[in-house]
Amino acid sequence: MSSGASQASDIVSASEGLYPAEEFDPRPTWSDRVKLQGPWNQQRTPEELLRAPSLPMPVSIATAESLTPCFDHIMNNGTHLPPPTLDKKYEIEAEPNYETPYIEFEKGVIYEDRRMDMCKMVLGPPGIDRLLDSLEQNDFIQHFLLGNNIIGPAGCRRIARFLDKYPNRMDTWYLAGNCIDSFGFEAMVDGLARSVATNIWLKRNPLGPSSKGPLARLIRTSTQLRTLDLDQTELGDDGVAKLFNSLCEHDSETALSLQNIYMNAVGVGPGACASMNRFLLSPTCQLESLYLSNNPLGNGGIAALTKDLTKNTTLQRLMLSSTGLTSYGATALFKSLTGHPTLIALDLSQSYATEDLNSHFNYISDTEDITETITDFIFETPNLRLLDLSYTALSYTSINQLITNGVLRSASLCSFSCSTVVQPVSYESQHDKEEHKARQVNKRLQSRIKTRLNLNIEVHYPGMSVNKFNSNEVRWLKGPKEDLRKIDSVYRNRDAGLARRGLKRLEKRWSEDDKTLQEVMRS
Repeated sequence: MSSGASQASDIVSASEGLYPAEEFDPRPTWSDRVKLQGPWNQQRTPEELLRAPSLPMPVSIATAESLTPCFDHIMNNGTHLPPPTLDKKYEIEAEPNYETPYIEFEKGVIYEDRRMDMCKMVLGPPGIDRLLDSLEQNDFIQHFLLGNNIIGPAGCRRIARFLDKYPNRMDTWYLAGNCIDSFGFEAMVDGLARSVATNIWLKRNPLGPSSKGPLARLIRTSTQLRTLDLDQTELGDDGVAKLFNSLCEHDSETALSLQNIYMNAVGVGPGACASMNRFLLSPTCQLESLYLSNNPLGNGGIAALTKDLTKNTTLQRLMLSSTGLTSYGATALFKSLTGHPTLIALDLSQSYATEDLNSHFNYISDTEDITETITDFIFETPNLRLLDLSYTALSYTSINQLITNGVLRSASLCSFSCSTVVQPVSYESQHDKEEHKARQVNKRLQSRIKTRLNLNIEVHYPGMSVNKFNSNEVRWLKGPKEDLRKIDSVYRNRDAGLARRGLKRLEKRWSEDDKTLQEVMRS
């Protein structure tokens, strides 16, 4: 299972974290889930091509009193250091895993690297004015993290006014889960385009297909925008297609600045894939990362997306977990990407959010040429560092062949995962007997895989320990380090960690009698 998918999209399955570790867990295993769904029949419903849900997580708006200490500190041009008069009340803490110093208030964190973290503090419309008023007096903070704060239209208008006055202040706008619709985005877009912002994160906001024009304007106009997150924004296949068609019509001789675009769970199908392929082959394209997990691409979409893709010379990361492809689509994909000059990471695993989002698992099984095709891709793609094939339906015999002929001969691959949901259950048939033997061979191959990958890590990451590579560097193979670090949040990471250990339930469904969202959208 790909851990990068849950970090890049911020979507956690509703089935995660529901059962304490000491209790019996009745959930089906991932292998059972993939087998139960089986290969997708490639029939898309109109709803699939329209949207995935974009609601923020259920929350309650914070009290004014709980926000005051942090807001006052910000208004006094505060940094990550405690205010002199309160230095005994607040201690400087260190961010887990990165050791970045920060100060934490009742609600709100400020880091030494100029991040302001208000994720999940739930300012709502009442709090956003106070926050921006405070920030107008602060020239320290450059990274604005406001995930799941349901600020609504009122918040968008307030951010727009801030951008008009201070276009050079914020490098990062993390606005996931804030009830931003097409009207709210329209209010902000020109200010964002004129600003110095390098990364804008809009996941889980109902932008809708009518935002395609403003989005195209943002991408074409901004000279600084490097990363744009549109996960779960209800753009739909037609909206995405028109967005990329518009980008293809960009007639400037200067390449667009956009390098990384997240479009997980937005309803992308074959139509949008054809438009994206056209853009990927255009001279103004500088895309390095393309995230398309939990979209109904299927075999047709994959074929349209990857046609002639070795002619592209910028793409480094392609993330396609739970896109409903089968071996037919996977074969076309690997053939199209074999020899790609810049590709470093390819993810064809399964997404944690597949069932929550009514997506389709990938189902790569044995076919006549699938093993040879994957082997050629591994061996002939010069800069490939990461390949994730977790939870395929390949036989152990096929997996062993691609390991022996591809992975163990690769001089570039540093991270590799390949597992199968198909297990031999008896010794009755000759096939099952062979698979039992192949499974034992596969176990013995693991040490050789580890040795090969470790040697490659030493060559390509000199001075870096294998443990550090596996704990940190793999994340940067799957995503742009410079911008992902800017949105790291102790609040989001704490909740995700507790959920993984079964210590916290992450609510996903708003109560039918909860009117909070309606009130926010009327702001």
